[in-house]
Amino acid sequence: MRKSLVILSVLLIAIFTVAQADTDKEITRKAEFLIGLVDNVQWSDDRKPGEGDEVVIYVVGESPITSRLDELMANKQAKGPSIKIEMVSVTDDLAAADILFLASEDVGDLAKVLKKVKGAHTVTVANAKDFARYGAMISFFDEEGDSDIHYEINKLVAESAGVTFSSKLMDKAVLI
Repeated sequence: MRKSLVILSVLLIAIFTVAQADTDKEITRKAEFLIGLVDNVQWSDDRKPGEGDEVVIYVVGESPITSRLDELMANKQAKGPSIKIEMVSVTDDLAAADILFLASEDVGDLAKVLKKVKGAHTVTVANAKDFARYGAMISFFDEEGDSDIHYEINKLVAESAGVTFSSKLMDKAVLI
């Protein structure tokens, strides 16, 4: 009996470790996606950030993606625009964000964020399925049995904010 409990404990630890590794991969992929947006967005003011420009990415809410973004930026080559990462709260002024990632899966937080960036050319990305249907430009979702990043793009919201996405980004998206 005691031997069975030890074996069961070891198996549970192994399963948890594998699940954690998948979570780390997902966080890395989402962070890479956010940084990659810089090269795949055209803002309406004909601004395509280039050398010497700065793009501001806000992460709204606590998320392990913030530290992963910082790590990726520390290793980024110097070509293209510089990218500034800031962790902020839903109650902060969000107007300076070029790209805003909402870590929360709370629809109330989404409503507050969207109200604060209304009229701005901010690319809003949500970490919750179907948030593109509620007004975010992009929302991530999981596909069972698939470790790739999947996302929805709300074309109407992007157009109304004066944001155009590259065909590369649009081809891989579920369009709403």
